[in-house]
Amino acid sequence: MRLRSSAILLATTAMLIAAGPSTATPPPADLDAAVTQIPVGALRFAERFTPGPDGALWFTLPPSEVARLDTTTLEMRTFPTGGLLPGPTGITTGPDGAVWFFTLLGGYLGRIDPETYEITRVPLPHPLAGGHELVVGSDGALWYPEFVTNRAGRYDPRTGDQREFDLPFTFPTENPIMAAGPDGALWITAPAPPSRIIKLTPQGEVSEMTVPLQSIPFGLTNGPDGTIWATLGAGDYGRGQIISIDPTTLHIVRKFEIGFADGPSGLTTGPDCALWFPEIVTGKVGRLDPSTGDFTEYPIRALGGQAPFTVGSFPAYINTGPDGALWITSHLFGWIFRITPPTGATPGRTCPTVHHP
Repeated sequence: MRLRSSAILLATTAMLIAAGPSTATPPPADLDAAVTQIPVGALRFAERFTPGPDGALWFTLPPSEVARLDTTTLEMRTFPTGGLLPGPTGITTGPDGAVWFFTLLGGYLGRIDPETYEITRVPLPHPLAGGHELVVGSDGALWYPEFVTNRAGRYDPRTGDQREFDLPFTFPTENPIMAAGPDGALWITAPAPPSRIIKLTPQGEVSEMTVPLQSIPFGLTNGPDGTIWATLGAGDYGRGQIISIDPTTLHIVRKFEIGFADGPSGLTTGPDCALWFPEIVTGKVGRLDPSTGDFTEYPIRALGGQAPFTVGSFPAYINTGPDGALWITSHLFGWIFRITPPTGATPGRTCPTVHHP
């Protein structure tokens, strides 16, 4: 697991919301029944998920495999990716209907045919290009942040066009995360001090914002309210936070305090139109309804669900699966987790954009 250290960061008063942080409501007493823990192998740990074009859940298994999971039977099949190590990390379904993965330092994109499972590789301009994230942008191309070169890359599998854009990272940055925003831009975290969140348009225009003092941005997602949402580890005086950013002004418009040292990490908008995020320190998964402020925590028991405590289960990244459930990776070897949302798992459910003040 990559450890995240605290940093002294610059903040601007324009980014503070006038009403102050919202307070989350207490969680229900027990939500264990909604959580399923699934082994992936004692010497493996999952990294990122994507709903596959074949209706299965696909995920990366560093250092050298990609896996396919049937969400009904829970039958798992793995595919060795070969190439340079460390291997696959980011993964997504591309505009060409194939499964694409990114490697940590391999300098290539990998493509998996969902019918034949044949793997092909696309070399990238920089031999050390690599990172943890791979997303499809509003332009239909594959986008990825490179944490060694301080660049963002774009590859269009339909045309073969490749481009790279310089980013204002401070080398070495730590594990930049990328998400496609509601404004058509790509949003990227820059956790190395001074921590920032960067906006990159498909045309290559770059703007950035700093985050509140002592905060480290980690997760990003396109929210259900027309804004971009981010998780902040550490936060003001050690409190984990979830913030909403106006994509036009790059100002923080809403902020929720999650709890002291909870360590919110990954982030996604679930099929129930709530924000879901693993709490890597406490071993829980949080659910925040941005329209009401209701906050719920799902316990992820350590030792494959056998322990009476959650600390040590290390939930890290989250995404909605093709079955309409939330899927979470662990930075503890051997497990992935599935959470059924409170309204039930409904494949293909989408959230209308609802704007809130």
